[in-house]
Amino acid sequence: MIIFQKKILILRYYILFDIDAATIKAVTDSFKSINGFECLGVFEPNHNQISSILKFIPELVIINLDIFWDSYQQLIKRLNKYFGVTPNYIGITRCARRGLTAFKNGFKDVIDEPTDLKKIEQVLLSYKKTRLANKFYCISYYYDFQYLAIDDILFLKADGYTTEFFMTDGRCLTNFKTLKHSHLQLPYNFQRIHKSYVINSIHVRRIHIGKGEIHLLNVKHPLPVSKSYIRNIDIIKRLLSRMPL
Repeated sequence: MIIFQKKILILRYYILFDIDAATIKAVTDSFKSINGFECLGVFEPNHNQISSILKFIPELVIINLDIFWDSYQQLIKRLNKYFGVTPNYIGITRCARRGLTAFKNGFKDVIDEPTDLKKIEQVLLSYKKTRLANKFYCISYYYDFQYLAIDDILFLKADGYTTEFFMTDGRCLTNFKTLKHSHLQLPYNFQRIHKSYVINSIHVRRIHIGKGEIHLLNVKHPLPVSKSYIRNIDIIKRLLSRMPL
């Protein structure tokens, strides 16, 4: 498979887990008012066919915690595994205790007035403002800060407990964080293909499944693909071609 395009547009999508009609309408109407996002689907508890319905990878997942409280952690684990990278989560709950727990578990925000359009819009606008498609990645070490243009990152390679960033201009920079930590700070076009490698999909020029290789632009040697990450290769192919998942 040969990819000729250098840049791709990463569209912004969200999914909603809820069964309350009033809340669903308020959230979807709020998204329409701020523009920039498209809903991929609204799912009920214990929905087991998400993988066969979703067309694209969602950037944002909204969960009504008052309905999914007993199962939301299992749901998040399942979604993270399926998508190959952790999406951003926003909770919906009228319960302050549940909202606090959600923040502690990594939720980006909580909607505490599920049918108040203005408050929902405030949360979504705040998210949109602070979670713009980041153009730079910061490698910091004590008082030294290096800013890397994300589009110019070719791939990441694990080196023990540090991560090497390989750039289009030939530089190799070390981040004193694990590969997992570094990966989670990057957008969705970065996918893990091996226990030691994460690639920037926009630089893919060839995928050879039979040989277990991926070729990147400006990289002389192919990178290995592990069988345990073959699912992520499908994500890369669909992401580049914008085909349904």
